[in-house]
Amino acid sequence: RILSSSISPQTRERVWSSSPEQRELALESLVEFCRENMLMTDIYLNYDCDIKCTNLFETICTTLASVASPDGGDTVKASNNEKNNDDETSEDEDSEMDAGSRPRLNILNRLALEGIIAVIDS
Repeated sequence: RILSSSISPQTRERVWSSSPEQRELALESLVEFCRENMLMTDIYLNYDCDIKCTNLFETICTTLASVASPDGGDTVKASNNEKNNDDETSEDEDSEMDAGSRPRLNILNRLALEGIIAVIDS
């Protein structure tokens, strides 16, 4: 139950509104959990399969999938982009885009992908 409360929606919101270094540290910790094969199986069996408990495995996977998406993991960037005119691009946007105008993966995207792969391997 402790793990469930540590990954609650309120906790996730606090983590994603914190500094990039703190987000990276939190994601690294989550990925380490995902690398524990039996832990992921136990979370699924003891939380997601119990009607009285939260779907913790689903929450972890949804969070990882959201962060793994180059344009879906950073809500601050999305809100800043809405404020900019369509004709103008910021330096941050240029650094995140490749020649084909597709977002590049940052460290958080890559860590989340590692977590997804670890879950699949478990």
